[in-house]
Amino acid sequence: MFRTRDFLFIFSAIAFLLAAIGGTLFSRLDTYEQTASVIEFVTDTREEFSAEIYQPETVSRGDRIASMRQKIAESDSLPLLVVEVASASSEVAVPEEVDELEQPVATSLSKCSHYFAYQGVWTPQEIQSSVAEGARVYYRESPQLALAETVMQQEVVLQLSLHPISNSQPSCLSSDVIGIAQDGSLIRYNESGLYSVFGENTLIGYALDGFPIYGVSGVATDECGGAVVAGEYRYHLSETRDSVLHCFRATPASL
Repeated sequence: MFRTRDFLFIFSAIAFLLAAIGGTLFSRLDTYEQTASVIEFVTDTREEFSAEIYQPETVSRGDRIASMRQKIAESDSLPLLVVEVASASSEVAVPEEVDELEQPVATSLSKCSHYFAYQGVWTPQEIQSSVAEGARVYYRESPQLALAETVMQQEVVLQLSLHPISNSQPSCLSSDVIGIAQDGSLIRYNESGLYSVFGENTLIGYALDGFPIYGVSGVATDECGGAVVAGEYRYHLSETRDSVLHCFRATPASL
């Protein structure tokens, strides 16, 4: 027989289960609301950032030419550190001087079959020069630690002959770089316009074959763009020639 005590026991159990289920649902709903609130807070306080790309300033070729022009105006040529000077009895081999009227006019640019545009890293501000053992030496100096002392070590980047010998057959241009200027910058064959501000008595620099390069002159030049002036072979810029020179009269050095 079903008793009242059993009925109360069953009723209490059902009520406890309902209360437990309701508490669980309420707890989960409260947790969800708190999580949504946190997510909404984070979303509302998000900040935006931007990045900028830094590009270092570079010195233009025009500015370097203007600087070199000022230096040349202050002195006929930049001083060189003379380490060892060739003997006074040494003879400079130059081609036989020819009457200017008989010299051929420069014709066209002579590029080698393996011609390429120079892409190397060259910093004029680091370049120094000296004369030693019959060569014009261009080098960089870098500090090196030796025996607990810091010494400057020289890194030779280019050597040009002090006494270039003219060849019967000219040499072609293997690169667009044909020389080095007085300020240490590279001279390219197509930069005659940059150096056209200099006159015929101004030494601009030296070609890779060792012969000097001077400013604009009306002197008649050979097929390479050079002439013998005062017993010395030299290249001259010309108002009728687009390139600094067309070829090398002597064997050029490799850069």
